[in-house]
Amino acid sequence: FDPDAVSGGYAKTKAEATALVLAAAPDLDVVVVHPSGLVGPVDYRDGALTTATRQSAAGLLSLWVAGGYDFVDVRDVAQAVLAAAERGRRGECYLLTGRFVPIAEFMAVAATAAGRPSPRAELPPRLADLAAPWVERVSSALRIPPTVTPYSLQTLRSNGTFDSTKARIDLDFDPRDPRE
Repeated sequence: FDPDAVSGGYAKTKAEATALVLAAAPDLDVVVVHPSGLVGPVDYRDGALTTATRQSAAGLLSLWVAGGYDFVDVRDVAQAVLAAAERGRRGECYLLTGRFVPIAEFMAVAATAAGRPSPRAELPPRLADLAAPWVERVSSALRIPPTVTPYSLQTLRSNGTFDSTKARIDLDFDPRDPRE
């Protein structure tokens, strides 16, 4: 929970907030959950992953970027949050994760589910690194969500594999496969 050990404003504030909440554990009945990458129905956020998924499902993407992440269905996370409130151990943290999914697989699943051809090739990492800042700027100027950003590339290349054993034992957490 060291904000200096993570990058990006989101991760830093999440680390700081978690540390503050856990510090209150002696006085408050505190349980913390940490979901991995959320997927599922009714996502209105239009972040980079949602935008890329929609474009893949529409047959508009012919390339994917290298990497992947651990994804979990938001419906399973919602059930686990309720279980954590009821049965979670005071002062404990629970990782709510599904499984590591390479982006190539993620985009192929979206395209196949929509009856479209899967993206055909991986964008070379160096080219993705060069393109991401420009994609972000152009998307911002056009007021549309970017499909790739420097931060999303960093995240997809990070260690996106987690272990949810404690949540499975304590909370009966049994996430569905992200393909669903």
